Parts: sequence; structure tokens; C-alpha cells
Amino acid sequence: ADRYGELIIRVLVLPGHNECCTRPVLEWIAGNLGPWTRVNLMFQYRPEWRARERRELGRRLNRQETDEALLIAREVGLMNLVSG
Repeated sequence: ADRYGELIIRVLVLPGHNECCTRPVLEWIAGNLGPWTRVNLMFQYRPEWRARERRELGRRLNRQETDEALLIAREVGLMNLVSG
């Protein structure tokens, strides 16, 4: 990415999916692209249309899930986080 310009990877954090989805994605980024890869953890998820029919996706993130996602990013060694 350094040769071609700035890279930022945006990861939308979903409610109830930190361990099954967010962690593996962040581990892959840290392991394959390096700890200084810029990662934007996005907490703006909102249930739309049929997502409301699924209990785990029919709600917004809570504070604990947001904090857990940030902790996971630190645990896997990512050093260049943008969150919000």
C-alpha cells in the first residue's frame, strides 16, 4: 500500500458479532497487512428492513460491544486505529 498511496480499511462492527466476525477480520489485517495498517472501526450500524427480523441484528451496538471491538483491535496489535 505504501507504494500506491494511503490505505484505510473500514470495518463495520455488528451487534453480537465481535468474536465470530470482528476478531478474525482484525487478526487477518494485523497478520497480513501489518500492525500499522490504518483501520477504521465503524460503530454506525443500524438495523434496516429485514435485519429487524433477526434478534442479534435487530438492534444497534451497545457500549460494551463498542469497547470490546476496540479492545480486540488492541489485542491483535493494530496500532493505527480510527474509530467512530
